[in-house]
Amino acid sequence: VLVLVVVAGALIVSGPAAGPVATPSPSAMTAERILRVGTVGSISTLDPLYATGPAERDAIALLFRGLTRLGPAGTIQPDLASAWDVSEDGKTWTFDLRDDVRWHDGEPVTADDVVFTIRSLQHPDYDGPFGNPFQGLTVERLGPYQVRFVLEAPLASFLSATSQPIVPA
Repeated sequence: VLVLVVVAGALIVSGPAAGPVATPSPSAMTAERILRVGTVGSISTLDPLYATGPAERDAIALLFRGLTRLGPAGTIQPDLASAWDVSEDGKTWTFDLRDDVRWHDGEPVTADDVVFTIRSLQHPDYDGPFGNPFQGLTVERLGPYQVRFVLEAPLASFLSATSQPIVPA
């Protein structure tokens, strides 16, 4: 039996190596560009206000962006926001939005979209998982590309909560 195991093992190890198989790409003449993404798990929603599973979050990360995003080593970096400012008491946060970001239909991403998203998360009928950091604060549009959050009390994790994907108004 031991000889059989050794021979079988030698055949497996010395057999032809399975190399990478190239995935055919669309013809260069095709105007349509295709992105294929593999994911583990099922996707039951593409609504960033309700997505909870890893596969849903991965897909949403390709479609929606937050005011901020997590960068290397957990640093907070600008995304839809070009800059932000926080008051000395830590309760007032003002975000300047980039003016070069567009939705799929060509419309600009504006402060109205941010206000709509946050108020949707604050709505009494919202039963999704992401409303908690936005309860007990006010959000207001200061201009087409500027929004202000006023918190009841300073919240250390507020800046990371602003990575919440924004949806169109």
